Amino acid sequence: MKHNLKLGLSFLVLLTSWFVLPQMVQAQDPPTHGNASTHIYQDRDFFSQAQIDKLEKQNDRLADSKQRQITKIFILSPKKLGDDFELAEDYMYKNDFGDGGNPAGTIQEKIVKKKSTDSSGGYKGLGAEQSIRKYENILVFVPEKNSLTFAPSSFTFGRYDKLNWKKLTFGHKHQLNNSTSSQAKGVFKIAARINKQQLKLSQRDKPARNGRPWVEFLEKFATALAFTVPLMLIWAYLRLGSRSPDGPTYSNEMDWYDGWVERGYYDDMYDDYHDDYDDYHGDHQDDWHDDPY
Repeated sequence: MKHNLKLGLSFLVLLTSWFVLPQMVQAQDPPTHGNASTHIYQDRDFFSQAQIDKLEKQNDRLADSKQRQITKIFILSPKKLGDDFELAEDYMYKNDFGDGGNPAGTIQEKIVKKKSTDSSGGYKGLGAEQSIRKYENILVFVPEKNSLTFAPSSFTFGRYDKLNWKKLTFGHKHQLNNSTSSQAKGVFKIAARINKQQLKLSQRDKPARNGRPWVEFLEKFATALAFTVPLMLIWAYLRLGSRSPDGPTYSNEMDWYDGWVERGYYDDMYDDYHDDYDDYHGDHQDDWHDDPY
């Protein structure tokens, strides 16, 4: 009887582990599709239904545009990103839009990989992968970390830089640090701005490019100047700081003379000069005395 009871308990434990463990593993795997709507995933109550409806209407217009862009939004807890995932704070302010290691980039890569694989697990090819990457835009917000990251599609990637991101988040970045309702408003406003920009970019025939190369040049020039100016000031002080403001001193003026005498140049020139003088006057005196009256 006891033996059968032990077997029954062991079987019950194994059966429970069979159902529970896969769910635990699955819970740590980042999602690739929506659950609140077609393009929105949230692992807790976040957006209101009205906000979800407005964002989906924008996606409908994006899907009907020339390049058929879409924007998928994921509201995730850190657990959904995996135990080993290192979440960097303020990630997008470092201009890492193309980094596959940030939350948005990670999910974008998973979506592209999943869609470019057929039902049998075979790879559809580079052409299929590039076609998928061309329209997939991913926005991820992690409320616990106040972390908002974005991975643009390959067609619109060239439009995004640090200045453009500041423009998209302007006036709403502070909301990401407040209550859940405030965070939802901030993410909604930023996502709506992204969708409006994506709609304009999606009407083009060619991939977007950064239209402000002079801004990047000025940023690089200002950075170089910030490092160079202190060095120039130090050099100028060392070079000119010890000199009198009225001009060179007597000792500075005579430096050339001291070096000239020290090297023996003065003695050699003095001897040559007097030798020439004696020869000249000696010859003329002889000629003078030789001339008849």
